Amino acid sequence: MNAAISNGVAVKYPFGTKKDLYQIPTANGTKRALNMPHIEKLFEYTTNNQAENKALKLWLFSYMCNGINFADIATLKYENIKGQNIEFIRQKTKDTTKDKTAIKCYLHPQVKQIIQELGNEPVPTNYIFPIYENGLTERERLNRLKQTIKNTNKYMNRIAEKLEINENLTTYFARHSFATNLIKTGGSIEMAKESLGHSDPRTTQNYFAGFSDEQRAEFTANIIPKTK
Repeated sequence: MNAAISNGVAVKYPFGTKKDLYQIPTANGTKRALNMPHIEKLFEYTTNNQAENKALKLWLFSYMCNGINFADIATLKYENIKGQNIEFIRQKTKDTTKDKTAIKCYLHPQVKQIIQELGNEPVPTNYIFPIYENGLTERERLNRLKQTIKNTNKYMNRIAEKLEINENLTTYFARHSFATNLIKTGGSIEMAKESLGHSDPRTTQNYFAGFSDEQRAEFTANIIPKTK
């Protein structure tokens, strides 16, 4: 109805006056992020537990790749790798915005290592990670995604306890930690917004074209602890 009124198809809002148009609520929850000392602990942590290792590597992949959420990680294919970047359209907004500008994540060497360790055979039409596979129904895809997130949260919290990180370390922490540390290490608010792919393309995605591959590489390197 909002769209119909805006386009002149409808002239009267059936559930009240025009000023009562439904507005999507703005999230006001507290955003939590890990500081760099905690991020360093995660990068240095090693384990022989395969489930723990997979959870940690997927979490770190999310952190290093612009805080990419797990719904987008699951849909990444090798054809999304273009030069020195991974490019993708967010699943959350691909059907709700006319702007289809791709988000670009710098393909840092540690990102490449995770892909080599956990990834499928590097064929363009293959999913990068074995979360989805071709031929799954939407229900099967949803179940796979939920299970992956559940397992990642479970083992990341075990790791957090071992490392004395007093946080409920969910997949979403990677997203907020990326944005927070990007800004703290010199990245602009604009770059954080467009790297995260926030919803309004007029104020976020238009900034994206202004950043070169070299700048993305520099900012990505700044949020990753230096190897000792």
